[in-house]
Amino acid sequence: YPVASGQLYSEFASARSGRTPMVYVGANDGKLHGFSAATGEELFAFVPNMIIDSTQQSSNKLDEYTSPFYSHRYFVDLSPRLNDVYIEPRNAVGKSWRTVMVGGLGAGGKGYFALDVTDPNVFASESTARDAVLWEFTDADDSYPVDVDGNPIGDGDETDEFGNPIRDLGYATGEPAVVMTNVVDTDNERKWAAIFGNGYNATSGYANLFVLFLDAGVNGWDESQGDFIKLNTGAGAANSGARAGFPNGLGEPLAVDRSRNGAVDLVYAGDLLGNMYRFDLSESNPDDWTVTRIFTARDADGNRQPITKRPSVVRGPGGDGFIVLFGTGSFVTQSDATDESIQSVYGIWDRFASNPVTAQPDTRDERLVQQTVINVVQTLDGEQVVRRVISQDPVNYALPTVDDPGTFGWFFDLDPERAAGSTDDQGYDPPDPQFPGERAIRRFVIRDGVVATTTVLPNVGEFSCFGARAGAIMLFDARTGGSPTEAIIDFNRDGQVDEGDLIFIDGQAYAAGLLFQQGDLDGQLVDLSTLGGGGDLDWLFFSGGTDTESVVMSALGDSKTGRLSWREIQQD
Repeated sequence: YPVASGQLYSEFASARSGRTPMVYVGANDGKLHGFSAATGEELFAFVPNMIIDSTQQSSNKLDEYTSPFYSHRYFVDLSPRLNDVYIEPRNAVGKSWRTVMVGGLGAGGKGYFALDVTDPNVFASESTARDAVLWEFTDADDSYPVDVDGNPIGDGDETDEFGNPIRDLGYATGEPAVVMTNVVDTDNERKWAAIFGNGYNATSGYANLFVLFLDAGVNGWDESQGDFIKLNTGAGAANSGARAGFPNGLGEPLAVDRSRNGAVDLVYAGDLLGNMYRFDLSESNPDDWTVTRIFTARDADGNRQPITKRPSVVRGPGGDGFIVLFGTGSFVTQSDATDESIQSVYGIWDRFASNPVTAQPDTRDERLVQQTVINVVQTLDGEQVVRRVISQDPVNYALPTVDDPGTFGWFFDLDPERAAGSTDDQGYDPPDPQFPGERAIRRFVIRDGVVATTTVLPNVGEFSCFGARAGAIMLFDARTGGSPTEAIIDFNRDGQVDEGDLIFIDGQAYAAGLLFQQGDLDGQLVDLSTLGGGGDLDWLFFSGGTDTESVVMSALGDSKTGRLSWREIQQD
């Protein structure tokens, strides 16, 4: 890293190599728990002040547990993110390498917190644990919202009609990125920050990106002093009163080190209106940071498709720009559970233009190649399964000409019919989509240019209460959106990733995904997880409800040396 002139990172890593391995988990009992990874023993639990202090708004409170009418509430409802950072810790003089964890309340409240977990043993006593709590940031710490021109929104009221402070911070359900920035501190070292979207139900109603400098909050937050930066997209409208309209919010961000110097240069994130943004943070002066809308996701009828989860990127054709990969769909409101709007998966070629052609409203129809998802019956070991095949139409990326709008990516809709010949009688009958409302809102796992992810089905009809159908595993090529031609996952479970895991249609090989049947798993699919194995195989874990299963998958084909950065850019 081009930082830490006073301490080499290698020295820090060596000195901390023997520390207690930990697992950190947020829970809806109101605590962030720290467990020994070796023994499973709980070593500490942290209760954020924002759910203790009854004067703090926009968060659930622990005293709700004492109510005889208590029903489920969210509290510390966000998975934390960790990174080794170079900051000035609490009650210390000068900067040093530390391991910092940033967590949040998610649906439990409007706020984040940061803990110094460099030495997990500091939590053994209150006197040492106190200094390990770096800061909390809530909507009370946020500044009054302004529009893209810097003018206060609406009529400048401090609170809305319900008495809530008018702020940009909402229920930020996306995990933050903990990264080094290009901003240089007074000591000529670069600043580290937590970056996140403002989330949902912000009283301002607009989509914003937050950049919180990690050691600034130790002494309280003051935006005028540069403690945090907000980048307003200008998209949205406030919730109620004079500012009534559609309340927008920015989802989970992806931080990208374009220049490969260890610092974040670009951030990609989407909002509830279907807009995908590029935030350029490459300049050292935050006043020069910019926001650019690169695409707006709409279905075939022109309806906007919300983007809530973190996108991914791979390098563009010939190394020109990035292909930004993301799925659409929301699963944060009550109405989302039964929403049957058609959602999609996109790959958009971003060439870093200040006025990108992909932002034009006709891009889906004119500049993207549409692939088609098909459910196909396959028999494995005498049992009928349904595989997910995606067409393999070529995507020949090209810049616009006088006679051609160019080709800037691909998409496919999650609207396949029931598989021909299937004994499955659930969902809608052909020619209607079997499960309209299926959405791609889980993590994308990229393996040598192939994306694996899971989907969520709406809770309608027989799925409205218990026994929700798990969803599907999808596999697609990052550059084309079509099914890969080489096997990726050991679907036939013979311990090998080979031709037996493919499906052949008219002589063409497809590395197809899998649609789970009712009862295969005890709930909806969550994010896929991977674990490095030996040789040319790794492990893939998929979970639904209380069930978790594992299969082998092909290992990454590239070799890695040295210390990896905080965000790896996959390349074909």
